Amino acid sequence: MIEAAQQGRDLHLTVEGVESPFVIRPLPGRMGKHVTEQYLKISARKLPAQGMEDLLRIAVDGGHWVGDYLAPMPTDGQHIYNRCEDELSTAEAQDILLPALFWQTVLGMDGVETYVKAGGGFAGGVKALGFLLSTLGISPLLTSHSTELETLIRAQANMPSTDTPTDGPTLAKLPAEKRSIHQGKKPRKR
Repeated sequence: MIEAAQQGRDLHLTVEGVESPFVIRPLPGRMGKHVTEQYLKISARKLPAQGMEDLLRIAVDGGHWVGDYLAPMPTDGQHIYNRCEDELSTAEAQDILLPALFWQTVLGMDGVETYVKAGGGFAGGVKALGFLLSTLGISPLLTSHSTELETLIRAQANMPSTDTPTDGPTLAKLPAEKRSIHQGKKPRKR
């Protein structure tokens, strides 16, 4: 279980049983925008998932520009990431790294709280991703080459499907005149 709090400009993440908090400093705007764009591209499978680790390193420890490429800090400058690897289980590390990523997006503390309130882990990540997409006005259908992302978001949000039934028990319950788009319609007056 993690606790998240904003103190000044920093995000403080505390893991139960770990003495000192993980303090995440905000990235400058251009870096935060780049991290957000790359994260969305990885989520939509437009970039390979291998790039996610570098994004997480940048989210917790910052980065530096190499031309147009945002690179993580050198290993000896990755204090938070190294702490996650040295002190935490994989699940606990995920609960530090993903909130830090959402912290660096336009969502800020709202993204962190969404992640935590959804229970962290996969469920928290999906919920916060859905929140990020809706905040940016992006349809999940446009960010994914399949409907997997929309299905995950809908499952997390408990949203009923808006698909029109074409057969099965739901169709059988409809009155006969509503089972076909042509039945029960009055002819047009010309």
